[in-house]
Amino acid sequence: LEHIKFSRSFVEEVSDLTTGIGSVTKSIDSIMKKGNYFIDFLNLIRFCGNYMNTGTNRSQAYGFDIKYLTKLRDTKTTDGEMTFIHFLVEVIRNDNDGYKKLLTCLEPSKDAKKLNMKEAAGTVKSIAAKFKELDRFRNLPNIQDPNHPQAANDKFGQKMSKFVDSSQEKLGKLELLNQQANESYTKLSKWLLFDEKKMETTEFFGILVTLSDMLVTANKENR
Repeated sequence: LEHIKFSRSFVEEVSDLTTGIGSVTKSIDSIMKKGNYFIDFLNLIRFCGNYMNTGTNRSQAYGFDIKYLTKLRDTKTTDGEMTFIHFLVEVIRNDNDGYKKLLTCLEPSKDAKKLNMKEAAGTVKSIAAKFKELDRFRNLPNIQDPNHPQAANDKFGQKMSKFVDSSQEKLGKLELLNQQANESYTKLSKWLLFDEKKMETTEFFGILVTLSDMLVTANKENR
């Protein structure tokens, strides 16, 4: 019964995971793609931060904590009239339509935020183990031999063999997609200098979604 239940839920589970993991890869590609505006935006923040910290030991920073992107409203001008995020929006709006380019770059993060890659990896591993067990079970003599008393009136072996043969490729593609997504996230963490073990994908992409929302709000308030 467990094998039958697994075979019936397999297609939907694999489809959902493929979509979710694919959204993570798409978002990472979007923000790491050469020439995209996210890189320019990070450099702008770093440049402004170094300028504001002129004369201190923080004036030559090569980078900053990615979590700072959610705190851009906390830094204000001396007169308190404008926050850092409002200033940045004004700058990028006048930079060859940088505002729209940045939002487009961040858009895939909304879907990527929904998937926890660590949990997804565990699910993929579990599906692969169950699939392997089903493959082993369907090859047992009493399942494969049509003349065996237990299999005489049972088409389980036929049905499961058909399922395994038609689903093997789908599982392989899912495992490859999962591997590539994890490798991409590792590459991303090294690029932005954060610990991937301490910051799960849901938190990272949540930061980008928050940034996107802040940009939209600041743009409305500026106008």
